[in-house]
Amino acid sequence: MKPISLQIQAFGPYSGTVNLDFTTLNDAKMFLITGPTGAGKTSVLDAIVYALYGDPSGEVRKTDNIRSDFAEPDTQTQVIFEFSVGESTYKIERLPKQEVAKKRRTGTKMQGAKAIVFQWNDETSEWDTIATQANEVKETVQRIIGFRKDQFLQVVLLPQGEFRKLLVASTSEREELLHTLFRTEIYRRLQDRLREDYLEVQSGISENLQKQNSYLEMIERTEPITSGISPVGDLGSDDSIISAEQADVITDELQPILTIGHLADYIVNRASEREILESRRDEATEQVKKLEVIRDAAKFFDTQSMEVANYTAQEQALLDEGRQLGPIRSQLAQLVTLEPVFGVYEKQLSQEGLVKTVTQEIEKLGTSLEAELVKETGAKEELAKHQLQEAVYNEQVVRLRQFENNLDQLESLSTQVDQLQSQRDELEQVARDIERNAELVQQSVAKVTELTGAIETDEQWLGEHENVVEDLATAKVQKTALSDLANQYGALKKQQAELDQKKTALGTAKTSAESDKRVATTLANALAQASAYSLAADLSEGEPCAVCGSVHHPHVAEQPDNVPTADDVKQAQEKSDESQAKYHQLDSAYALLMKQYDTDLSEWLSATKSLMSFEAAKSMMSSDVTKSMMSSDATISAMSSDKNKYDMVNQTDAVSELKQVLDDLLAKTIASITELESLHSTHKTTDTRVKSNRKSLKDEQQQLDVTRKQVDALKQRKQTLDVDITKLSTRVDSLQSQLGIQEGTNWKSDMEALRTQVKAYETMLRDIQNKLQSIQTNVTAYTSKRDLLTVQLQEAEAQWETIQNEFDASLTTQDITLDEFVGIYDTRNQKPEFEKTLADYDKRLVTLQGQLQASRDKLAALSEPTERVEDAVYDAAVQTRDTAIGTLANWEKEQAHLEQTLKTVRDLDKSISKQREQVEFIGRLYELANGGESGIKDVTFERYVLGAILDEVVYAANDRLHTMSRGRYNLERTDYSETGRGKKGLDLGVLDSYTGVARPANTLSGGETFLASLALALGLADIIQSYAGGIHMDTIFIDEGFGTLDPDTLDIAMETLIGLQDSGRLIGVISHVPELKERINVHLQISRSSKGSTAQFVIG
Repeated sequence: MKPISLQIQAFGPYSGTVNLDFTTLNDAKMFLITGPTGAGKTSVLDAIVYALYGDPSGEVRKTDNIRSDFAEPDTQTQVIFEFSVGESTYKIERLPKQEVAKKRRTGTKMQGAKAIVFQWNDETSEWDTIATQANEVKETVQRIIGFRKDQFLQVVLLPQGEFRKLLVASTSEREELLHTLFRTEIYRRLQDRLREDYLEVQSGISENLQKQNSYLEMIERTEPITSGISPVGDLGSDDSIISAEQADVITDELQPILTIGHLADYIVNRASEREILESRRDEATEQVKKLEVIRDAAKFFDTQSMEVANYTAQEQALLDEGRQLGPIRSQLAQLVTLEPVFGVYEKQLSQEGLVKTVTQEIEKLGTSLEAELVKETGAKEELAKHQLQEAVYNEQVVRLRQFENNLDQLESLSTQVDQLQSQRDELEQVARDIERNAELVQQSVAKVTELTGAIETDEQWLGEHENVVEDLATAKVQKTALSDLANQYGALKKQQAELDQKKTALGTAKTSAESDKRVATTLANALAQASAYSLAADLSEGEPCAVCGSVHHPHVAEQPDNVPTADDVKQAQEKSDESQAKYHQLDSAYALLMKQYDTDLSEWLSATKSLMSFEAAKSMMSSDVTKSMMSSDATISAMSSDKNKYDMVNQTDAVSELKQVLDDLLAKTIASITELESLHSTHKTTDTRVKSNRKSLKDEQQQLDVTRKQVDALKQRKQTLDVDITKLSTRVDSLQSQLGIQEGTNWKSDMEALRTQVKAYETMLRDIQNKLQSIQTNVTAYTSKRDLLTVQLQEAEAQWETIQNEFDASLTTQDITLDEFVGIYDTRNQKPEFEKTLADYDKRLVTLQGQLQASRDKLAALSEPTERVEDAVYDAAVQTRDTAIGTLANWEKEQAHLEQTLKTVRDLDKSISKQREQVEFIGRLYELANGGESGIKDVTFERYVLGAILDEVVYAANDRLHTMSRGRYNLERTDYSETGRGKKGLDLGVLDSYTGVARPANTLSGGETFLASLALALGLADIIQSYAGGIHMDTIFIDEGFGTLDPDTLDIAMETLIGLQDSGRLIGVISHVPELKERINVHLQISRSSKGSTAQFVIG
């Protein structure tokens, strides 16, 4: 993430709008945010964090109080942050929940918080909206930046007082951060997938075992296979359906259990039954076949006899049917004979229809012709009527030509008449304007007098309260300083409590160390005495001592009561060393914490003393408070000059007294602010009213001058119009007289009316002539068509008469009347049906007679059977055969079912074996990846990978920390073998090369902690960039921390930061250290005033 621009409005100490353009830095990669205390340096970083995450950066600052106290009521609090990530550019606009002015009414309303995320579209050169809802904005920002807010504050922005979080974070916190930064979700998903696979295979084994039991239990219910089998025995061979690992799924009741081996033996043993069942089936089948031969021979003879009888009866019935078809044969013969006459009859009917059609058409044409003749007569009469109006038409044409010839003069007349009327209207308007402006002059004079009096009254009040704005700003600054001191006091109280706890723990550790040392010394002395006694036991008078060489032994060592072993002495000494190390570690930590407390207390006392001498604060104090502060000032001076004079108890009492004085001063300040804010509001309202009245007075005076000038101009215009109207009226009267137009006449409308009348007459005359011509054309056409149809009718009648004579001759020849002929003619369509009926009958008769003869021939060739089989005998034989076949089929079905069941349970057994192997393999992988006994205890696969990544981060951090600490400190990651509860493997410690002992990171001093945190953050950024995992570490912000460094260490830290510029990263630093102002030539200068703060980049 690299910032491009930041716009802050009514945010924190910034009352107006502040625009920061980071592109103006050009090639500069480091800038210092500088300004007085409380001016708003950290607020710049707060604005960036607020834009991204909706909350400021620090734990003390809250969203509810980010609005500027200096802002105008109608100025909304807003932050707009534009930045780039990789090749993409984004912009976030965010507004907090705040009171805003109502648009249409007075007062305010509560406006909800709002945030919008945009992305720049290179194709359209516009901003595309990509998120507006609260959850959507949160997810989008985390996806773009790659961090949550707490992670952003550990890696990108190191806030004031909180930069050590990443350094002292627990394994859980650091694991979550590294998980996000290095995208190690794949390892966590692998752990989850192994667990799912493990449970899935386990479930598969259970399911297959249940299937095996179900199959075998079903067989056991239908077949008494397990009769005489003892309860469960060997479960490890092919005879088992489960293994020892699945023994817990077997019911506790000891019942005979069917195994795979039992089932296989049963299938083999029952195979001998097949031969017996097949023999029974074959014998019964053969007996049925013999009986069927006898029954078939008798049945065939009886069937043939019945067939001859049936055919004979059918022949007789068919002959009877033939006698009934006689009339149809006669009628068919008549139709064949008269078929030639049918054609002549049909031609006669066709010709008769033609004659009728032509006759009807001629009659229809006659009716149409008469109608057209009537129309022709009407059209001629209408034409004659309009020709009588020709004289009026000619007169109108002459009048129109007269208008057209004088058109120019008429247009001039019309223009002058319009001009005359316009001047008359203007004259009336001028008279009204003169009257109205005179009234306005009187009103303006009265208003000027009123405004002048109001301005004098308000200016007198403002003069009496001219310092209220400065007083209010001073009081707010003091309130902020007092609140900061109160917050710092709370931190001091926590440090005091922590020091008390450390002191108690230190005393306990010291007592324990001394006790352990005494025990170790006692045991060592006892062991030495026992050794001396052992040597003394071998001494003899006159023989030299192996230790001192003396030959006299007056004081021989005595045997001690309890002799410890060398291991006891070693363990006691190790325990003593451990207690001593713990005591020294606690003592070092207590000293460091005490040093930090002294530093923080000194800073608090210095700030408190500075505040005590603040003249603006003193001017608001009562005499009692002033006396208390003078006493407190003396106490501060004494504590600052001789801290040894004040122990912890005295310091606590003195600080509490100072806190009480500050609380009293804060209460007085808040009361004063309330009073001043009321006056300030009145002051602003009055000042605004004065400015408004002055503007209104100026405007009114200007308007009065303008109005007076307008009145003079209007009077002059009225005189000019009077003269012009008189001249123009004379010219208009003269022109109307010349053209013969009466006054008030509209010659244009008269001319248009004439044109309309002439055009209408010409159009009507043309329409009548066209209509008459169309009618005459129709009369001619109808007459020609009627004559043609008359000739066709004569020809058709002659031809009809010829055909009629031919038809009459045919009837005479056939000796048949017309009615008889028509009756036969109407049945002509039935001829095909008659022919088909007779043909079908003849065919059926021939076929039946052939079948009858063939059947008689078959019967003659047969002899009547001598033996017959009763139905009861045959049915009993069939029943015996079917029973045998069914019994065999059921046996084969049962055998196939048993064999299939055996195959199924054996397949399931193979699957279970494979699944057991999978469970064992996946189980080992699962335990290894999830920190089980097979791997590193309590260390997951993902944490192991993150540990390797953290080693790289620590290596990169140590490259800088080793230099900045002058070779003293190196960070190191704790190994996986540490004891204790909770997650482990990602904790950090510090190896002190001066002592050679590693210790926790939280035991470092303030300056050392800052260096270690800075090195760790920079090392993390290096590794993230090298992994190129999608997170861009292009910027880092550091808020304070440099004040805890000595000059040499500060130089080393600065050289480290300056070296980072080669990597292209942008570095922003907040600090009051003067050396940094000299070393960094690009400043973001924060300026403070009574109206709020401003900010701008200063280069060089």
